[in-house]
Amino acid sequence: MDLKQDDYVVGFILDDAVDTIGLLTQRGAFKRMHVSELSVMTRARRGLMVLRELKSHPHRIVALTPVTDNGLITIFTDQDQQIELDPNAYPNGDRYSNGSFVFDPETQGNLAYVEVQDVPEETADHQD
Repeated sequence: MDLKQDDYVVGFILDDAVDTIGLLTQRGAFKRMHVSELSVMTRARRGLMVLRELKSHPHRIVALTPVTDNGLITIFTDQDQQIELDPNAYPNGDRYSNGSFVFDPETQGNLAYVEVQDVPEETADHQD
């Protein structure tokens, strides 16, 4: 893989059954998108743009996760905050959108790690 000096891999998914992914950025944005938006490339290439480039304070991907029908994402920050996120509450974005802001790193802290869990269907139906 041909990475630039400041680039790094934040995650990968090796499952053909995954058709939707979620991306989180260091600025607190979440983007849901179909895997079909991404084309297959050779391993020597740098990759595809999946966020619109901003000149001032650009987004950088810090986490990648599969999105399932009953999935729930919990974001843990370095200030001991937990933010629960239902990825299905957000629309699928195209390759050039930056997603929706779901937490504020300045007040809630920077993303430390992400936990993904499937909520059983009967539990998901009774959360109202």
